[in-house]
Amino acid sequence: MKEDTFHTVLQNTVFGAVGMLLFTALPFLLTSWFKPAISVMSALAIYALFMLSANIFYPCWPKEKELPFDSSSMIA
Repeated sequence: MKEDTFHTVLQNTVFGAVGMLLFTALPFLLTSWFKPAISVMSALAIYALFMLSANIFYPCWPKEKELPFDSSSMIA
């Protein structure tokens, strides 16, 4: 495994773990203030916002690889 692939997988793992911790703990904490259905819906909304913000602020798009040859000489 290449180093950049490893760091991408590690970053995705950390965000996934924190997201699941939020999704697990928030309904439990929110049920002391709201009804259970509202607590679960709120936790799901917060989880979705967290995962979207993680994707926006820390994108893990694969970098374009340079070709080992000059691609401009290829006939399209």
